[in-house]
This record gives sequence, C-alpha cells and structure tokens, in this order.
Amino acid sequence: ADGRENSRDMKIKGRSAFGIRHPRAKLNDEDVRVIRASGFTRSALAKRLNVKISAVSKVARGEAWTHVK
Repeated sequence: ADGRENSRDMKIKGRSAFGIRHPRAKLNDEDVRVIRASGFTRSALAKRLNVKISAVSKVARGEAWTHVK
C-alpha cells in the first residue's frame, strides 16, 4: 500500500487527527460556528480568536473544518 492508500484508509476508519483532535488545532467547533454565523470582519474574528485571517477565511468559505455543521 502506498501513502495515499494509507491516508484514505485512516480517514475512512476515523484514525486521522482533525478538528479538535489535531494536536495543533487553535479553533474548536464552537469557534467555527461563530465564524460562520458572525457578522464581524474576518480580521476582527482572527484577532479575537488569535489565529491568522487565512484560517478564518478558510472556515468561512467552507474549505476547513468541513466536519462541523
């Protein structure tokens, strides 16, 4: 099995670290919901949550934390 197959298998079986299970996660599920529902600017949210604007933007566009509804 190659690396891609192993990664796919981990994801299917729920063994990959994502979201709050990832050791370097700076956001949590509630932060993600706030970002998506907020009327604040991405810059203001990034400062408040102590993350980069790009992280807030990816969440807002649905490119990151896709497992959170």
